[in-house]
Order: sequence, then C-alpha cells, then structure tokens
Amino acid sequence: MNKREKRLEKWLNNSPNEVPFSSFKSIVEESGLKLANPASGSHYKIYHPEWDNFQHEESISGLDIRNNTYSIPVHKNKVKKRYYKTVLEFIKYLQVKENG
Repeated sequence: MNKREKRLEKWLNNSPNEVPFSSFKSIVEESGLKLANPASGSHYKIYHPEWDNFQHEESISGLDIRNNTYSIPVHKNKVKKRYYKTVLEFIKYLQVKENG
C-alpha cells in the first residue's frame, strides 16, 4: 500500500472533521481527477466523466453533479468531511471499476 492509499484509508476510517487542502489536492490529482481553480470565490470544481455513472450507481450524500463536476468549497485551506469523503468514495469506486 503506497502513501496515497494509506492516507485515503486513514481519512475514510478515522474521518477527521477537516483535512488540509494541499493533501486533498494531491490525492485528487494522483487519482486522475481534474481540479479546476475557482474563477472567483472558494469553490473548486472536480471533473471526471464517470461522475454521471457514479450518481446513478451509488447513493452518496452531498453529491451535486452538473456537467460531470463536483463542487468543493475550501475555507481557510481546509476541506470539510462531507466533501472529502464523497470524493474519496468516488476514488474507491474508480479503483474497483478499474480492477474489475
């Protein structure tokens, strides 16, 4: 298990209330998701073509999909639990899908 996978499991199992945006960003980008900086404000957008399939196959609270994106608010360089857990569950969904 590599460093990213350990961090992902730790966040899913221990569930801190907030995680540092820098760590969250590195996991997102290493997982093949695209993270777009906000044009204004504090909401980053995460892009992936599988969001639409994920929405129909999984019931995840907090998932708000528009044009295959998921909006993540970042305040004081922190990401709140409900947002990072949704993204981590999506990353695990992608891993399972890739591994068959």
